[in-house]
Amino acid sequence: MGEVICMGVLVADLTAGPIVGYPKKGKMVMAERMQLGVGGCAANTAMVLSKLGVPTSLIAKVGNDDLGDYVIQSLTRSNVDVGGVRRDETVGTGCSMVLNSLDGDRSFITTLGANTTFGLNDIDWEKVKNSKLIHIGGALLMPDFDGKPAAQVFKTAKEFGVTTCLDTAWDESGHWLDTIADVLPYTDLFLPSLVEAEELTGKTNVKEIAHFFLDMGVKVMGIKMGKKGSCVYTKEKEINIPIYDLKTVDTNGAGDAYVGGFIAGWVKGLPLEETAYLANAVGALSTMAVGPVGGVKRLEEVLKIIHPEKETIFGY
Repeated sequence: MGEVICMGVLVADLTAGPIVGYPKKGKMVMAERMQLGVGGCAANTAMVLSKLGVPTSLIAKVGNDDLGDYVIQSLTRSNVDVGGVRRDETVGTGCSMVLNSLDGDRSFITTLGANTTFGLNDIDWEKVKNSKLIHIGGALLMPDFDGKPAAQVFKTAKEFGVTTCLDTAWDESGHWLDTIADVLPYTDLFLPSLVEAEELTGKTNVKEIAHFFLDMGVKVMGIKMGKKGSCVYTKEKEINIPIYDLKTVDTNGAGDAYVGGFIAGWVKGLPLEETAYLANAVGALSTMAVGPVGGVKRLEEVLKIIHPEKETIFGY
C-alpha cells in the first residue's frame, strides 16, 4: 500500500530528439535517438517518488492493449504499486509523441485514450484511506473526472485525514478555472506551472496569482517557473527558489519531477523552505537525462546536493 497515491493521467511516451525542426509534408527529419517510455503527469510523479524512496501507488486507467501491458510492466519495474490501474476494454491506452528540440525544450502530439474515461468508479477507496497524501496529476485532461468528481475525491480524502495535492496540465478546451474551481477548497498543495496559473487566473503578477488561489482555499501554493526557478506561498510567507544551473538534455517531465520532490519533502516532514529547495533540485536533476526519472537520484543524494556541507540532513 502506497504512502502516497498518485491519481490521474497515464500514457506511453515515444520520445524523439534532438530534432532541428518539424518535417515538411512528405519529408523526413532525423533524430539522434527515439525511445518508448512511460509518461503522463500522475505516472511521472509516481516514478519520481518511488526513486526518492517514497512508497507510491498509482490509480489510473489504460487500455487492454499492448501499450497498456507495456506501461504496467514498466511501472512495476520502477517499484510503483499498479494495483489501482484499471483496464478499459473499449478505449486504447493514451500515448504521447514527444519531440525534443536542440535546446532541450519539447512539443507533444497526444491521444488521451483511456484517460478520457477515468472516473470515480475506477478509484480504490481503501488505498486512498490508508495513504498519507493523494495527488491528482493531469487535472484538466480527464473529462469524466475533472470538476465535481475530483472535488469529491479530495473532500473524501480530507475526511480520512489525508493531505491533498493538485497539479494541472494545459487545457485545450479553454475552460480552465471553471473546471477546477470545485476542487480548490479541498486542496492542501497546488503546484501548477506559471503559464497554467496565468491562464487559470487571467493574471500575470506571481504574488497576485498565488493569493488568488490561497483565497480560494488552497493551503500551500507552489508555482513552477521554468528557467526562473520556482516560488512557494502561504498566507504568511513567500519563498523564492532560484534555478539550479545544470546541463539540460530533456525537460519532459521536469514539472512532474518537481511535484514529486515537493511531495517527498512534505511526507517526510521537512520544513516548507527545505521542501521547496528539494522540489527545485529534483525537477532540475530530471532534465539531465531523457525522461522524468533518469536524472533523479535517491533522496539522500539530493539532500546532499542541496546542502553539501552537511553529512546528514534532517535525520536522513
